[in-house]
Amino acid sequence: MRRAMWLGCLLAGACATVRVPTGELAESRAQVRVAEQAGAAGDADAALYLMRARQQIDDAQVLIAHDRYGDARRTLERAGMDAKLATALARAASARADARDAQRQVDELKARVR
Repeated sequence: MRRAMWLGCLLAGACATVRVPTGELAESRAQVRVAEQAGAAGDADAALYLMRARQQIDDAQVLIAHDRYGDARRTLERAGMDAKLATALARAASARADARDAQRQVDELKARVR
């Protein structure tokens, strides 16, 4: 009897933790939007990670449709990380471009002073 109760609790606990990862899906989509707004599509390296994040979100939706919530959750975590990396790469590319522009302006001012 004790063994049956233990098994029942174990199974009930396992079933209780399985849920549709709607929050993770929304978070991953939001992270993709942030990457897009940061200009990830305009930088080759960032665009690659942005594309990967979008594909992983699509893959996760298929997994959700097949009730593979754990796999979907892990896929969405990877999508979120790829979107964050795309954001960071896009912002770094923008910062480099701004630095080049500033250096060019400094060089022009130096040339005028001479």
